[in-house]
Amino acid sequence: MPRKSKRYNERIEIGRTADGKRIRKWIRADTKAELEALRRQAYREQEPGDAAVDTFGRYADKWYETYKSKRSLQTQQMYSNAINKMESIRDMRIGAVTTTDLQQIINNNWEHARICEILKLTLKQIYKQAIQDRLVEPVNLAESLEIPKRVKKQRRTISDEEMEKILLCPFKEQDRMYIDVLRNTGMRPSEVLALDWADIDFQQNIIHVRHAFEYMNANLPVLKPTKTNSERDIPLNSSLRSVLYSVRQNKGFVFIREDGTPYTKSAYTKMYKRIFKLIEEAIGENDLVMYSFRHTFATFLYYHGCRTGMISTKKAAQIMGHSEKIFLERYTHIDDSKENVAAILEQLVS
Repeated sequence: MPRKSKRYNERIEIGRTADGKRIRKWIRADTKAELEALRRQAYREQEPGDAAVDTFGRYADKWYETYKSKRSLQTQQMYSNAINKMESIRDMRIGAVTTTDLQQIINNNWEHARICEILKLTLKQIYKQAIQDRLVEPVNLAESLEIPKRVKKQRRTISDEEMEKILLCPFKEQDRMYIDVLRNTGMRPSEVLALDWADIDFQQNIIHVRHAFEYMNANLPVLKPTKTNSERDIPLNSSLRSVLYSVRQNKGFVFIREDGTPYTKSAYTKMYKRIFKLIEEAIGENDLVMYSFRHTFATFLYYHGCRTGMISTKKAAQIMGHSEKIFLERYTHIDDSKENVAAILEQLVS
């Protein structure tokens, strides 16, 4: 008797209803290739109906609520804004959306390279989860999306002349102290806001960097680990030690509002605007940000420390809270005034 050919059967999940109930379907084929073709067709032709959650828009909203709504306020806004730009596919069945549909969303924002980066990032994450939830075929449509190349704007350092003018600005006492910590330690702004008096060792002259602030929905700061999830120590120089020692407390955050509470997001924004209004008036430029103090400190550390052999790049990277590789990539080329290429070439010729 002739051998009976093998029959392939599979029960696949092609969606879910609004109450979370799975929508399943049996598919049967004589070959694996035919089974795969039927599976893809089932995903494309699914009919979720009005009560289903697997239109792209409904699923994206559910994905955001599940995985992003508890993140920092800035992160929430980034993903929310990206999803809002996907209106053209919102009412489509998620299994019927094509790569061409997604690429058109990118093309509509082509002039804004950073937005395109965020759109692709968001779509990749949405489809990765949709694949895991077995709502679409196991191919991430966003992987192959083309996006414009973004030329990252290099943050510049603060020149010596500018720093002199900045230090003469009539800042409020706590604003000035905040700047003093930034420019003398290279700490991230969020780490400075989370600095506790218990983190400052006046006997050993060390600042222990342990935490950072992250702002959530309620505008209130949440104490988090540092960006790299690691603690580090930064030497406390005599100038900054004198400033902090004169106002030292036994406990609590170093930077607080008049009512004794930590800086909220809105309070920090007001401080930011106060500081840079005075800086712009002093130097006539408006291209500096809080991170400019960190970049300036790191550049000084490299050119006056690493290049002179006083400290290793490994130690400098540790002070900045970076790996050695990232420190070298990020900070060793951002101060062209320290790189006298013309003079070196003249020596070469002579």
